[in-house]
Amino acid sequence: MIEGSSSTVWALEGEDFAKRNLVYSDEVYFHSGQSPKYQVASLADKLGFQKTQERLGKVASEKIIKEAVVAVPFIEKSGVKKFFNIQRRLFEIALGEKKKSSTEDEPGKSIISLANTMGDYVFPPNMDFYNNKKIKPFVMYIFEFEHKLSKRDLSNIWQNLPPEIGTRFEKKEATISHDLLSNEFLRGKIDGNLRWMVFKVKQKAATNYYEITSDESDDALFAQGFRGNKPPAYSYNYPYDFFSLVELAELETEVKFSPKSLSSTLKETGVAPMGTKVENPEFSLTKGKK
Repeated sequence: MIEGSSSTVWALEGEDFAKRNLVYSDEVYFHSGQSPKYQVASLADKLGFQKTQERLGKVASEKIIKEAVVAVPFIEKSGVKKFFNIQRRLFEIALGEKKKSSTEDEPGKSIISLANTMGDYVFPPNMDFYNNKKIKPFVMYIFEFEHKLSKRDLSNIWQNLPPEIGTRFEKKEATISHDLLSNEFLRGKIDGNLRWMVFKVKQKAATNYYEITSDESDDALFAQGFRGNKPPAYSYNYPYDFFSLVELAELETEVKFSPKSLSSTLKETGVAPMGTKVENPEFSLTKGKK
């Protein structure tokens, strides 16, 4: 234990404890003795603990935090939003939950990128087809933005002070591009009335206790009743729901046509582009953050 008042600890301003001459004491916690009312025994002796000084807690050297801006294309018919569906089988193959049986089951890089990224963020329940198999997958572009917190930043946060990124702005750009093939987003079809739903999602916090602790340190009888339970899809999501990283975004979209032959497209992907016999259009989106 650290001997001293709470004000002394707060006065450290989150600096590395190893650089301070802190006083540790085991007088109260390791030895048996007398109290005004009770005979006090050593719990450490009863449990077989080693009576050595151990440091609890250490500021990490760095930590990556991230947020994402999601752009969902849709068309509106009779006042109802119509999203562009993705075949559930292709999405599950991209997740590794199913095996492909033919070249037609080969998901494109846009679907694979979505499958690899979506699980890192918290989505609205009515749009979370990653966790809810009852929801049909649909096209969404996830633009990720990250920031590296330094050791000093983490120390400041421990003291309830803002990190450096909290007092300045950064401008970053994220780009997503893919071919307009039958196994990619939009399946080779671009509607002239295409519109966009844009919103922000937060990084998903760790919610499974047993992913943090090791098997050796967990009591077998205790773990047996809990380890098999699936962690909740939604939680307080601390600390990511308690700060904002992305504040301003601008979306740009474009379609490029390149003189790429049909034969080379078939050779690379095994899938012929839809709507064209000679050229292969490429769809590109750019999201900027300030």
